[in-house]
Amino acid sequence: MLQPRRLVLAAVMALAVLVLDATAASAHPAANPVAQPPSTTAAAIYTVKPGDNLSGIAGKTGVTLPALLAANNLTAISTILPGDTLAIPGTETPAAQPAAAPAPNTTTPYTVVSGDFLAGIAAKSGVTLKALLNANGLTVSSAIHPGRILQIPPATKPIPSTATATTPTPAAASPSTALVTYLRAQVGKPYKFFTAGPDTFDCSGLVVAGYKQIGITLIHQSRMQATMGTAVDWRTETLMAGDLVFMRSSNDPTQIGHVGIALDSKTWIQAPGTGMAVQIRALPSHDRIEAVRRIVQP
Repeated sequence: MLQPRRLVLAAVMALAVLVLDATAASAHPAANPVAQPPSTTAAAIYTVKPGDNLSGIAGKTGVTLPALLAANNLTAISTILPGDTLAIPGTETPAAQPAAAPAPNTTTPYTVVSGDFLAGIAAKSGVTLKALLNANGLTVSSAIHPGRILQIPPATKPIPSTATATTPTPAAASPSTALVTYLRAQVGKPYKFFTAGPDTFDCSGLVVAGYKQIGITLIHQSRMQATMGTAVDWRTETLMAGDLVFMRSSNDPTQIGHVGIALDSKTWIQAPGTGMAVQIRALPSHDRIEAVRRIVQP
């Protein structure tokens, strides 16, 4: 049986052990960890600028094109417009990320005036001809008339400075000016089948080369060219510079076999045939003309 002093000493030692255990437990909170919420990273959002494309955005943001497409549910041929927002992969989207506002209508209305032509409008608006055509549902052979309103997409090229009253731009007066100037410079060059310059031409090739000077691409075949632009009744209307004049084939009178370009109401320029050079002559008589098509308004 323990003596009273030994009993007191044992009790004191037991109490000390309990105190030490409690102190050790409080000094090591990791023994009973509390789960911490994962940190989040703000999403990288890229706003599309004029001239941007998906491949270019991927390159300058340091991601692969497939990763960028997957992050935004796009394909390689998806259309993006200035003002659209894209998520750049590799970051987490915040839970409270607001919905992107709809892209604003960034086109600008333009009213066609006398002397305008599609390539010229595109050039002075700082856009490509293709972009202008796509924005208005047009083709290179579409006719435009004064008063029509076109939608101009955001500029992607430098906009030429406005000409002053003392320094007018001759080509701006009429699209046919540049066309006729070019055609006259080709007089004397020899005929060669299925060529469109710069040194030889066939009849439809001369047309192709001329209209290329004003930004219009035509098919290199007279029969197809006879379906472009708008029809002109040469019996009742005055022919204008740039009008395409078609004649029947000598081998098959039911088919178109030749084309030339009117320089004014009385003359035209043509590449007549093998062994002959580009020449300017009087327009053929009405009964020899099969069709007249107007591609641009003079």
